[in-house]
Amino acid sequence: MTKTTKTTKTTKTTKTLTREEWLNAVVAEMRPVFEAAGYPIPEKVRVTMSLTRKSKAIGTCFDKGLSKDKHFEILIRLDQEKDSRVADILCHELCHAAVGTKVGHRGAFKRCALAVGLTGKMTATVAGDYFKEWIAPVLEKVGAFPHAKLDLSKVKHQTTRLLKVQCEDCGYIARVTATWLNNVGAPICPCNHEPMAICD
Repeated sequence: MTKTTKTTKTTKTTKTLTREEWLNAVVAEMRPVFEAAGYPIPEKVRVTMSLTRKSKAIGTCFDKGLSKDKHFEILIRLDQEKDSRVADILCHELCHAAVGTKVGHRGAFKRCALAVGLTGKMTATVAGDYFKEWIAPVLEKVGAFPHAKLDLSKVKHQTTRLLKVQCEDCGYIARVTATWLNNVGAPICPCNHEPMAICD
């Protein structure tokens, strides 16, 4: 007599993540890479999609000193939707959290960014080959980014108030209208030829 064994096919079910769950899952997967590079990500980090304080910034990291419960707050602009791009923007902002926001985009920030595979101009990094290599399995693991681009061109901005802008390196201050910031960009600092940041 031949014994037959019934096999049951099991299907792996994957929970659908919210945007914030996806972002935090990516942060969790990035922690070992930062740790191995010598720049551990602080435990208290919150990440979300939002409008950013700086009109042209696609990501912002607020220092833990500004948070009542001492969290670094990372915002990624709502018009970003490609998972690989969102991941490298997030990585850039985590570099700020790892080394502290006061160093700007030089020194320890640059060393950290290069160590985790970011490249290009430090104020606007992009994914380098090493980053693409280690982020690919992370993105495969967490799945598609659950977000659709928000068209910010239809959002009305205040155009009459002069906004204060400042160089993150030397402290040079100027004032400019929101219209110029949105349509042309931030003034360039004469000391380092880098775009200045909105600071009020």
